Amino acid sequence: MLVAPAELTPAELRARIPALKLAVGTFLGTSSVSWVWAVSMESTADGVRRMLTVSLTMVVAALIARHFTPYLPSTDVLDSVAHRLTAFAFVLWTVGTIAGAMWAEQSWGRFWGWDPKETGAFLTWIAYAGYLHGRATRGVRGRSAAWIGIGAFVTLMATYLIANYVIIGLHSYAGV
Repeated sequence: MLVAPAELTPAELRARIPALKLAVGTFLGTSSVSWVWAVSMESTADGVRRMLTVSLTMVVAALIARHFTPYLPSTDVLDSVAHRLTAFAFVLWTVGTIAGAMWAEQSWGRFWGWDPKETGAFLTWIAYAGYLHGRATRGVRGRSAAWIGIGAFVTLMATYLIANYVIIGLHSYAGV
């Protein structure tokens, strides 16, 4: 029988999150994004050092945050906050993309060029639009919404890291 989290003590709640599993998951999750530094730095050793520094710092932060688990709000509240923040950020992302297209039209004579950064920004917009669409029309809530949100965030991070540091393009720092 599952016990409701409100009935558990803080120590029991922390015990439900194994420290080793949290550390390994955090390291792998962070490394799946920070590997870009290993391939984009001038020296591979510097890139690996930066990647490991970021990943291990995040592991320490996650293990410290584990202590505060009992004080988090309910999953319903977190789901609602995530939805509201995403809706707000989506409006800003939309305005920023439109403003960027207007600026590009004035500067380069074209509003869209399918540059890797522009394409990534569009894919990120589509991913978050999918999240908001699922919430609004299909009633996607809880774990399903969280997984869609994680997928959209992975798209955002890929746009930021890969389009900036790996793929050479107009908006890129790769090869600089």
